[in-house]
Amino acid sequence: MIAHKVFVTQILRTLGIFNGKKAFSAPETVQIILINNCNLNCVVCPIHSDHLKQKKELKWKQKKQDFETIKKVISELSEIGVKEILLNADGEPFLYNQLKKLIIHIKLKGLKCNIITNGTLLNKKKIEELQKLKLDRLIVSLWAGDAKTYSDIHPEQTGKTFTKIKECLLQLKELKRTNRIPQLSISNTIFNKNYENISQMIKFAEEIDSDYVEFRIAGLLHELRKFELSKHQKETILISLKKINKNKPTIKNNLQEFQKAISFSLNGSHRMDRGIPNKIPCYAGWYYSKIDVDGNVHPCINCNNPMGNIKNTSFKKIWHSKEYNKFRKLAKQKYKGSYFKNYLCNQHCCLYIKNLSIYKKLNPFKKQL
Repeated sequence: MIAHKVFVTQILRTLGIFNGKKAFSAPETVQIILINNCNLNCVVCPIHSDHLKQKKELKWKQKKQDFETIKKVISELSEIGVKEILLNADGEPFLYNQLKKLIIHIKLKGLKCNIITNGTLLNKKKIEELQKLKLDRLIVSLWAGDAKTYSDIHPEQTGKTFTKIKECLLQLKELKRTNRIPQLSISNTIFNKNYENISQMIKFAEEIDSDYVEFRIAGLLHELRKFELSKHQKETILISLKKINKNKPTIKNNLQEFQKAISFSLNGSHRMDRGIPNKIPCYAGWYYSKIDVDGNVHPCINCNNPMGNIKNTSFKKIWHSKEYNKFRKLAKQKYKGSYFKNYLCNQHCCLYIKNLSIYKKLNPFKKQL
């Protein structure tokens, strides 16, 4: 029954994409920003980096989701057929004091629950608690494979922080000998301060028995562009990836896609995700949505133009609204025009791998990008 429902949902989502402007099913994933504040200031973070000239105000950092409001929204998301909830990205979710209650509610509603964290606030008690709560996936954004690299790219942090995170994840490894949840993913954003650490990142992920390790090129804007990879550094990465692939990493990874991203950035566009948005359609309007701490619903991670607000309109109405349909219609066009000037599409696309995957499935006979 469940498999049939999933199949029908996939068909409806595909029909919506072919329609070009309407959605016939709910989004697969809804990302909810619980809190803006973060306890780190990673060097290439587009929100909290100390290298940004325009810093976020304290008032903005203090914002967080109203628990009762977001609880009702999650109930609605379950009713309309959303598959999973992804908690946070703009800040650190373990700073949200109602996190445990929210996970319980998400699971009671039959939804998958994934969390993105920097891992610094994890401890044995929290690890055991997450397993009891049946969290589906813990995504740790680490960006380093050893203590030195970690301290170099995380201001005010020492190698001890890295060691603490590693110890917690090793504890999770032991707990998962009898219970395989939560799944563990290690996320690494690559730029010119950690590009030589990729093999160590793989080794680290294998040592803690991660279920998945992923790599992506850092999306750098404004003052952060000084951390972009040079041509020589990209070529060095490709050489490193060939050696890594020969050794055949024991855990699932996206090294093949990452290698293509690096190669693409060396041939044509300066960065893969700056070239792709104007070469293929964007399908985010059919599979993804984001709710920020103010309740604004965004069709894309980098979208600064909200489709509506959950405080005065139901998510379902927003999802099927004229404004959302307008976004879908224009996003599906290969050239992203003036409508997307506040979307950062042509500067940095966080969803390009997902969009490229869908494009290839829908266009199997077209020349691959």
